[in-house]
Amino acid sequence: MTETHSLQDLIIQNAGVLFRRQGYAATSIKQIAKASGCTTAALYYYFEGGKQHILREVIHRSAKEAEFPMHLPEAENLEEFLIELSAILAERFPQVADRFNWIMLQFPTLPDEEKRILQDQLLGNQRALRERIVQYVADEATADRLAWMIYCSIFGYQQIFTKIEVGRRIDLSAVDYGRFLAQVVGQCL
Repeated sequence: MTETHSLQDLIIQNAGVLFRRQGYAATSIKQIAKASGCTTAALYYYFEGGKQHILREVIHRSAKEAEFPMHLPEAENLEEFLIELSAILAERFPQVADRFNWIMLQFPTLPDEEKRILQDQLLGNQRALRERIVQYVADEATADRLAWMIYCSIFGYQQIFTKIEVGRRIDLSAVDYGRFLAQVVGQCL
């Protein structure tokens, strides 16, 4: 890694931390530069578009981390797939939750281009899920709706049980949740 990439990465990393703590609007270029150990001139050298350019890079990286695994689980049936998917997502969710949640909180205030970055990532995740689910159901339209239902359901589970820490009070593991979700879906198909 070159020195240029190191400073750029450091700026993006520190900006992400500041955005999560303070919010995008409350974070200044001077704060980002100070946290990164550089001048504002150096920051603008690497990010000509200033704070919005940095925001775009932070969102790109956060969205990449929230991307579905490149290899969704292989399974004999939909129930087995959902159980394995729930386990994979439960393992990955804590690693990306903080980086992703601030974006959701700030979403209404983000510029349209940055909103599209996040939306494109979510749409890509849903498409990847749909492509795997289609092998277990009768048609693509069912796979499409089912992928959205599963995606939203698992995401909601992770938010409630991990981020809001309901899992500390109620014993319902991600795998058990995936198993129950699979049973319900199986009964409806």
